[in-house]
Amino acid sequence: MSQNFKNKNIVLLLLLFLALLLCYKLAISNTIAMREEYKSLKEEEELFENIPQQLALLSKKEIYLDSVLQKLDLNNTAMENNLLRVVNKEAAKNNIKVIDFNAPHTSTEDNNRVMTYIFTIEGSYASILKVIHDLESKRNFGSIAHLSLEKKKDYRTKRTYLQTKVFLEQIK
Repeated sequence: MSQNFKNKNIVLLLLLFLALLLCYKLAISNTIAMREEYKSLKEEEELFENIPQQLALLSKKEIYLDSVLQKLDLNNTAMENNLLRVVNKEAAKNNIKVIDFNAPHTSTEDNNRVMTYIFTIEGSYASILKVIHDLESKRNFGSIAHLSLEKKKDYRTKRTYLQTKVFLEQIK
């Protein structure tokens, strides 16, 4: 009789274990998955609740940054950046150095706005002429209004070089 009772207990324990396993598979695992989904949806809901405040903050920031840009008058920086990029590219190609690149000078003549870009380059006469020719004929930056060529000598290295100040005018 004890063997029969022992077998019944083993079967009962196995059935209990299978019941727990079945409960986990059907109910508990789904509950855990649904809880994780609930947490992620709750986080998204919190993000969506903050959207109007963030939009208001971003619109205020945009208005402020627009006012700063208007004060700085940065409407011609693209032209300046393109000119500087081309001058640097040509300088590298023709073995010259860009010494100085100043902010453009703006003036008004006959209801036209004239932007004068002033920069200084250093190198040989032929290479400087190649850069000037490229800027004036191949590119659409404007025309060369003035060139100031100056021969200089470095007394430490006893080397002479040519320094050129270029005035490039663009009429808008």
